[in-house]
Amino acid sequence: MPTPKITSEQVADVMRRYLPLKQAGRSVLAAAKEMGIDRSTLQSRIKQYEAEGGLVQRAQEAELDIPAPPSADEPIQELLARRKLQYARSTASEEFHKLIPIKVKTAGPVAICAVGDPHVDDDKCDLGAIERDMTVIGKTEGMYALHVGDITNNWVGRLGRLYAHQTTKASDGIRIAEWMFDLAPPLAVVGGNHDLWNEGMSWLQFCVRQAGTKLLQEHGVRVELKFPGGKSLRIHTRHDFPGHSQFNSLHGLRKEHLFGLRDHVNIAGHKHIDAYAVIPSPDGYMQHMLRVSGYKGHDDYAKALNLQPMKMAPTCALIIDPNAKNEAEVVKPFWDMSEAADFLTFKRKRARL
Repeated sequence: MPTPKITSEQVADVMRRYLPLKQAGRSVLAAAKEMGIDRSTLQSRIKQYEAEGGLVQRAQEAELDIPAPPSADEPIQELLARRKLQYARSTASEEFHKLIPIKVKTAGPVAICAVGDPHVDDDKCDLGAIERDMTVIGKTEGMYALHVGDITNNWVGRLGRLYAHQTTKASDGIRIAEWMFDLAPPLAVVGGNHDLWNEGMSWLQFCVRQAGTKLLQEHGVRVELKFPGGKSLRIHTRHDFPGHSQFNSLHGLRKEHLFGLRDHVNIAGHKHIDAYAVIPSPDGYMQHMLRVSGYKGHDDYAKALNLQPMKMAPTCALIIDPNAKNEAEVVKPFWDMSEAADFLTFKRKRARL
């Protein structure tokens, strides 16, 4: 005698008992034991349930015309094309910034003034000295400011408590930075560690663009001055170079000359000390290393670590004469901006004669 077919009602009754057990994480075997039926019986009911459910679903699809919802995502081919284009733009930007060519249109010398960390919103910043130096740079033909970073304090995180110890608001610091850049529009600005906090590069980018400056780079900028007649000079400026020595404040800059990029001039700030050295290269050119201290006249951090002041001037002007007969005379440092301006004006006048 044939086995009678199981009705849909019987299947539904078994599934009503099984589904809560399945949701609770029971296996088919464990659920069958709790329900008091054979595992094969339960598997058969599950199979029939799924089959009938499929039939119902197909019947619904045959009766109803349900449109597929449009995807909110861009098509894969458009996504791939966009990402490839983005990578191409990113690569082009990286290649350009490896060494930025700057064409010098005049035949005479120029002065690149390495401006030490200003921290313009710090109460211990010498704004009078900034005004004095930037005014000279801004008014002297051929002098260009090159900022090594840390334009404002821009305190972040637990350091934000330090705003309670200064009288200048963060927003006022931005206004003072704009004022400084207006006095002497920079050739380039390097973003220091303070500038990178709190999305500080965003407002800094706005400030330097208002001043007409095109070059603003996080951490460092590397340029090649190309003079008429074919002479060129490479300057690598970073907020700081990796490497530290208690015996040599120029250790990181020298290390870069030996094991990194081989440029004529390396410039850094960050440590609020001054130092300068020049070493002849075996290749025949001079390796100039310059660290500038900046405009914080006093530093509580230095007091806490008993770091003694090692300062000559907050900004150093490097007068670059492409027509110098001796390679050692191509770059000359000046620690007084007025003296540098007078010497540069004299040299440029003589070059025009």
